[in-house]
Amino acid sequence: MNYNVIIVDDDIIFHLLAKRMITMSGLHPDPLEFNNGQDALDYLLKNHRLSGKTIVLLDINMPVLNGWEFLDAIGADEVAGTLQDDLDVYMVTSSCDRADKDKATAYPMVKGFIEKPLTREVFKRLRSEYAGRVA
Repeated sequence: MNYNVIIVDDDIIFHLLAKRMITMSGLHPDPLEFNNGQDALDYLLKNHRLSGKTIVLLDINMPVLNGWEFLDAIGADEVAGTLQDDLDVYMVTSSCDRADKDKATAYPMVKGFIEKPLTREVFKRLRSEYAGRVA
């Protein structure tokens, strides 16, 4: 396994469910968890030389630094800009708002949307995708 998984969401219940599904699906044995975009951004900036790809499950609506602000920071900061190639961001949301999906396409690191509630099949599909790409 040559990738990391980061959960960025302010909902503690979501953390529990996502972490369990991620580990049970075999996507990653120990995903990292952050309660807001700022903490995740600080971690990534400090550890931007992580080995391999980093999959980020990113909530849109959070305190401190929301999902859009997180994406803007990754794209704007010179150091963070180097992260863009190493990040695959999946927006995790209960919103089916077409405007959110359209806005997300402006960010090259956003690879897709995962709608809540989560299913293990979503993470199995990601595991299969990344097993084939990152060997």
